[in-house]
Amino acid sequence: MTDLDIYKQQLKEFYGSRTNYDHEKDTRHPLEAKILLEFVTLHSGQKILDVATGTGLVAIPAAEKVGSEGYVIGIDITPGMLHQARLKIAAARLQNIELIEADAEYFNFSDNTFDVVFCCEAIVLFPDIIAILKKWYKLRPR
Repeated sequence: MTDLDIYKQQLKEFYGSRTNYDHEKDTRHPLEAKILLEFVTLHSGQKILDVATGTGLVAIPAAEKVGSEGYVIGIDITPGMLHQARLKIAAARLQNIELIEADAEYFNFSDNTFDVVFCCEAIVLFPDIIAILKKWYKLRPR
């Protein structure tokens, strides 16, 4: 197992153990997700990728904003976080959102697939930030 594999496993375990993530008193993630969504104008019919979607704090409101004509894909390596997101999606009865359990660094989508790519807080967790930004840039139409 490489150092990178160990690091990613530690991330998975750390975030997977945080079952009250949305309600932790010391987390600022819900507020940052809200602010991010206030600054990015979304329109009906858009295609959205939410990287490191976690519990869906960005993906779920984004799915509501793009409506049934659009869709959102949330990707995360943490099954526990995705489980929480799925519960919230079911409660909201959203049909235009898909969650994928995968390492976003190695998951490939076709170029020009998404109108908007979000990564609310986790960008600092990627070992090669420049490479991941280049990858996400290609996902957007030019």
